[in-house]
Amino acid sequence: MTVNWKQQLNKNSLLIDTGVLLRGFKNAKEAARFFSDLKEAGCTPVSFPFVRFEFMKGAKSPEHKKLRDEFWENLGLVTLPSRPSDAELMDLAEKVAYEYAVRDLSGASLVDCVITAFALRHAENLCIATLNLKDFPSFLFDMIHVYPIDEGKCYCSVALLKIDSDKAKSMGLLN
Repeated sequence: MTVNWKQQLNKNSLLIDTGVLLRGFKNAKEAARFFSDLKEAGCTPVSFPFVRFEFMKGAKSPEHKKLRDEFWENLGLVTLPSRPSDAELMDLAEKVAYEYAVRDLSGASLVDCVITAFALRHAENLCIATLNLKDFPSFLFDMIHVYPIDEGKCYCSVALLKIDSDKAKSMGLLN
């Protein structure tokens, strides 16, 4: 029996990567459709402080910051706790960065490595929505679904991913 993406996301949380949030900020109609589909799937859209920081750092004026704050608040994302001083999370992010480097995938940022570490910490019930597959590669993630976003003149695709626990265990990233 094939399980569709909405069934796979049911009762799971979906960490929304910054790129998806930035696209949604520019295209409210498609963002509303995406979040409506997540709600229909029984999925909880979530974030954590590193993603909010990355989203907000692009505000270019007080007015622009206010618009970003309002967009963020209107999404109703559940913020999962994480502390920047969380040594365990940062140690895991360092191990992730090493695994990326071993595979000659040096493009992932600190935030992407921390997101991956966070996903590993919550691997049982956390998925990721991203536009950047290179930041969350297949040596560690399984693709659940590719969600199309209509941008008027073209489409972009949001990848819905989940940690492959067996692969992560084989690398010593999960117990």
